[in-house]
Amino acid sequence: MIPTRYKSKLPKSLSYPIGAQDISDGLKGVPQEPGLSLGFYDRPTIFASDFQKLRSSNSPYPIMSASFRKVQPGFSGSNQDIAEGYYDENWEISVYPVSGEYRSVAKRSLLDDGLPQIRNWLSVNRSPSWKQGRKILEILFLESDGKLLVRESSAT
Repeated sequence: MIPTRYKSKLPKSLSYPIGAQDISDGLKGVPQEPGLSLGFYDRPTIFASDFQKLRSSNSPYPIMSASFRKVQPGFSGSNQDIAEGYYDENWEISVYPVSGEYRSVAKRSLLDDGLPQIRNWLSVNRSPSWKQGRKILEILFLESDGKLLVRESSAT
């Protein structure tokens, strides 16, 4: 089972679309499995108001993501951060909430399409140069039709 490192408490109107067991089953055997962690967050944006705007405007919003991070310490990197592994290679699966009424549709979409896309992304053999900076594969949910969209991004 992939360990859950963080889980936010949600208001009654929101629900996580998928649980740790389904994610662990869907990603069993990926190369990063021993080092993967799970985080369940109360919103996919910095501000709750931005998340509410996305939902109220019927815009797609992230409900799950896979991310990679390996950054160099630079001038401001403390010895404590280095010792605690902040600059080590890190892989995380993040889950974000949906309205309770869309939970079952979102879960089915994640099981059928989202998790396989994340599994494929994790399973690609990566070059050492790819493994620098931050990379993310986001699975976005469109409430109006229950469809998923995929967005990949990177930063150095």
